[in-house]
Amino acid sequence: MGDNLAKEMEEHYATFIVFNSMHGVMGIANAQRTLTYLRIITEFVSQEQYRDVIPVQVPSVYAIHPRV
Repeated sequence: MGDNLAKEMEEHYATFIVFNSMHGVMGIANAQRTLTYLRIITEFVSQEQYRDVIPVQVPSVYAIHPRV
């Protein structure tokens, strides 16, 4: 079950990795905008007062996967 579940999760979340906004006429602008947002978020969460905050991870597969 463990190996099969890991494979199913990998296949499921791999579908979200496709980032279509990088294709097309505005691809470079979208990439730059994305990097700007990532920099802002990274700088925000890297502040001293957020040092002890526990990161939120992927939801439990048992709560979202009907076959488990």
